Amino acid sequence: MVKLEDRRQIVGLRVMAFIQVTLEKHVQSARDGFATEVGRIAEIMDCYLKVGDQDYLLRAIVSDVSDLENLIARISRIAGVASIRSGLAVRNVYSRRALPLDVSRPIQVKSPSADSERHRPSLHRHLQALA
Repeated sequence: MVKLEDRRQIVGLRVMAFIQVTLEKHVQSARDGFATEVGRIAEIMDCYLKVGDQDYLLRAIVSDVSDLENLIARISRIAGVASIRSGLAVRNVYSRRALPLDVSRPIQVKSPSADSERHRPSLHRHLQALA
């Protein structure tokens, strides 16, 4: 099985960057507008709304540093962006895919969507296997 990092390399996406964005205003309309625009950018793999010095943390994957520079310029043109800071990931030390579930406690599923209902039997089987 080929690791995700290796798959990125194979297709020429060699640079993973973490981009921190601060908005000018902390109002819902600014957050909604930013989220909509960022959602249209294919290179942005994850977008997290944060508490702290910056408002958002983005994880982006691009081919090279030149593409990263272009991506940052594109993000800077989104209405309401006040500042951007970025850093490059040297390598992935580890990634967890399994949720940190405590099997000794009952799990309470809240407001399931139609999609999560479809996956509930496999979650149940997984939890039984852990017990």
